[in-house]
Amino acid sequence: MGGDQAGGLALAILVVMVLIVVGAVALFFLVARKLTRNLAPSRRPLVIGLMVLVGAGIGWLAVMATFYESSFSPPPRLHLVTAPGFDAPAVVFLEDPRASRAVEWQDSWLPFTAATATVEVPPSGIVRVRGFGLMAGRADLDVIWSSGMQGWGAGGGPGPRSQGANAYLVTGRPDVPPGEEAQFTGEADVATYVAQQEGRR
Repeated sequence: MGGDQAGGLALAILVVMVLIVVGAVALFFLVARKLTRNLAPSRRPLVIGLMVLVGAGIGWLAVMATFYESSFSPPPRLHLVTAPGFDAPAVVFLEDPRASRAVEWQDSWLPFTAATATVEVPPSGIVRVRGFGLMAGRADLDVIWSSGMQGWGAGGGPGPRSQGANAYLVTGRPDVPPGEEAQFTGEADVATYVAQQEGRR
């Protein structure tokens, strides 16, 4: 039953996708015919053909934006440059209004391109910044480490206030063995971890 429902939904989505593209092509075809009424007969097919191609392209972009949003507008990509001696199981970002650093994002209005930022990580793995910017609340954050390893997602939450932070965001190192990850069950755990990491550096 569940498989049939999933198949029916996939078929419905496919039909809608086709209709979007065909509709865009038809619209541009009609507009092209109207705009080229006064052109020489030898030029009309070329202009209409080009307009149809533009319509198909716009229709496909509409399909991507509707059904493949993660491809059309990828999640922000964060490049982490870790300092020599970095051995922490994770990088913890603290949103600290007193911090002098800011995450500088390079954004683009083009589809299929992700906003990117590069952050230098100290040996402690604790990065204090004034604000998270585009990575705030993004569990699907795309993280690239210095070694080329790729991490997916980030967790976070409020505080820890005892560390002067309004919020935290953590992304674990992909090569950390199971059981050795940095795990936080609340603000107190984050505060303890930050104090330990900053205290030993």
